[in-house]
This record gives sequence, C-alpha cells and structure tokens, in this order.
Amino acid sequence: MEQARNPLRIGILGAARIAPSAIIYPAQASGHQLLAVASRDKGRAEAFAKQYQVAKTYTSYQDLIDDPQIDVVYNALHNGGHGPWNIRALNAGKHVLSENHLQVMQLRQKRFLQLSINLEKFLWRVFITTTTQYFNEHYQ
Repeated sequence: MEQARNPLRIGILGAARIAPSAIIYPAQASGHQLLAVASRDKGRAEAFAKQYQVAKTYTSYQDLIDDPQIDVVYNALHNGGHGPWNIRALNAGKHVLSENHLQVMQLRQKRFLQLSINLEKFLWRVFITTTTQYFNEHYQ
C-alpha cells in the first residue's frame, strides 16, 4: 500500500475494540501516525497504546482534543459520545472521523455538516463494514 505523503497525526477517543480495524491498521498501512489515545481508565489507555504503538495517552478526551499536534480525531466512543465530542473536536480545529452514527436525528447531522463546512474541517462517518475484512486479512 502506498505511504502517505504528509502523514496525518491521529488521536483516538476511546480505547475501543473497533479501533484496530477502523483506524489503527489502515493508518499504519498507509503511513499515518497514531499520536494519542484517550480513555477514562488510565490502565486501559496505556495497555492500548502499548499494544498498538500509540505514542501518547490521555485520561481526558478534552486533553486529547486540545493537543496541538493532533490533526484528526477518530471518535470511537459510545453513541451518546459522538455528538458532543465531535462538536468539541471540530470547534478545536480538528478533522473528525466518527464511528457509527454521526447522530440519529437528521437535524443534528445537518448541524455537524454545517459546522464542519464553516470551520473548513473534514467530518466523516467511518464505514467499518467495508474495510474490516480487507485489513483483517492483510494487516494482522
């Protein structure tokens, strides 16, 4: 797989089981940098970082978002954590990759999209089902 010309520096909200297939393996395969992971449980963040070669850990989602070295925030939090943390990341000037629903209500989806347009930031819903099998077969 071709390496990225300008590697993105990625921060992961939540040390979730979905993260390896959704962001870690694709990022590693394409030359992007896994800069940080945030989990409310320090031990879980540290174990996750060690297992997947993530450079930094945080126990605060906001601290990860505020890290000036991070370009992109991957949001792997529970469904209720997508809306508020996506908005915070966009407002902090980060591009956002969001697992699962951007938000169930169409009005909120429009709000997220308008915010990302206004801030000139990229907001994308991760379509894990289309990539999981490929990366599991080739990068594990």
